[in-house]
Amino acid sequence: MARLLPRLVADTSSLQASMLRGGQTIVEFTVSNQGEIASG
Repeated sequence: MARLLPRLVADTSSLQASMLRGGQTIVEFTVSNQGEIASG
């Protein structure tokens, strides 16, 4: 019997960003649950 598990997958196909050393940059990407049960 296989356990039902969440499987979180990030879509990073177009993730691009740059920043200076010591800085911060906000990026956006999509995370989806492709598993058999809610991630909670």
